[in-house]
Amino acid sequence: MSTIAGKVECLDCSAALPVSAATSGEPCPACGSMRRHVLAFADVATGTGTAHGPSIIAKRPGGRGLSKPAWERKAGPSPRADGTERYRVKEIDRDRDCYEETVTDPDGTVHHHQSQPLSEHTCHGSDKPKA
Repeated sequence: MSTIAGKVECLDCSAALPVSAATSGEPCPACGSMRRHVLAFADVATGTGTAHGPSIIAKRPGGRGLSKPAWERKAGPSPRADGTERYRVKEIDRDRDCYEETVTDPDGTVHHHQSQPLSEHTCHGSDKPKA
């Protein structure tokens, strides 16, 4: 597993900073803070021969006793039963109560897009009612 630098934010004002700001020692240009929030994206291989390459999974640990990550993003190929493959990007932000998912066809057209509060995203995945 390799690590790819992803995103750097000021921990105090949430201003987006260049990746070099993670180690440069310069203060945030917006508020002067030296505190940083660095998101590193882990590269996870899903197999060889996928049209869009390996999946990328990023997570930020939850605070306040949460057992699930406070924020997670998954992006990568999504194979279908008929052998074709779509590309899926899913982001779950439990702190901000947001759920967003976009699925695109191999030609780049959006097949499905869903954006809603996470609290309204029920009866999906492991939350499906038992038969």
